[in-house]
Amino acid sequence: MAEETKTLRHTAEEIDNAIDKLPSNGNAAGIYKSSLSFSSIVNGGNVTQEQVAEINAIYEAWKSGRMVYVLDEKGGYYNLGVLNMQLAEDNSKCSFVALNQDGVLCYYSCNPSSGVTGKWSVTPIGKDLFALIEHTHKASDVTEEKNKRFVTDEEKDELSTLSTTYAKADLSNAMTVSLGQNGYAKFNNGLLIQWGYFSAGASNNQSINFPVSFKSCFSLTFSSSTDNTDNSIWSVNYAAIYASYFTVYRRYANAGSVSPSSQSFRWIAIGSWK
Repeated sequence: MAEETKTLRHTAEEIDNAIDKLPSNGNAAGIYKSSLSFSSIVNGGNVTQEQVAEINAIYEAWKSGRMVYVLDEKGGYYNLGVLNMQLAEDNSKCSFVALNQDGVLCYYSCNPSSGVTGKWSVTPIGKDLFALIEHTHKASDVTEEKNKRFVTDEEKDELSTLSTTYAKADLSNAMTVSLGQNGYAKFNNGLLIQWGYFSAGASNNQSINFPVSFKSCFSLTFSSSTDNTDNSIWSVNYAAIYASYFTVYRRYANAGSVSPSSQSFRWIAIGSWK
């Protein structure tokens, strides 16, 4: 399906002069005043035969090089030519951009050849352009009210440091974590928590490495296990604690004896890294 686009662009002075020259009957040489009413065009509304006829009239006016003006919601005429209407050669589709009755820039499209069975599609794509064109802000318009729309330099500085000054919801900028069987949680404030699992090895003076080094280890605890069938217990205790590792000895005890053991165990350590 081939489509043809007609775009006529004019300076503000040319448009003002053309509007001033519009006669009461609406049509003059080089100018076409359209009867197309946007108040009757709503999203999902029917495409009427009158609208189909006027769309074709607008298209023919453009093809002949005439400027097309449409009545806006404020009672003035604006040049529809600068807003890029597209009409398929087989009259199967029409689309254009224009301000609706609320002053919102919208994309209009329909199927003119289907007549009253066709539907309009109206999609907002912009804010009120009349406010942008006709209103300017003075310095006195800018206030420090609670509902202000402006950000001060101090607020900009504060916002720029949010990612470094404040912790994110997932604490990803406040700590480093290794979530393995032997892992750690290293906080930016200096707190370091480590944990792990150890099996086999010697019963006495066995060395176990921390995942990362402490500056100072405050506490080190171990798991113990019991066997209720013979009232026995396997216990673990540390022999020495260093920055990067610790040593332990392990024992097995029951009602009648105490002996070395190589039972596996779990541990957790808390300290600082700076």
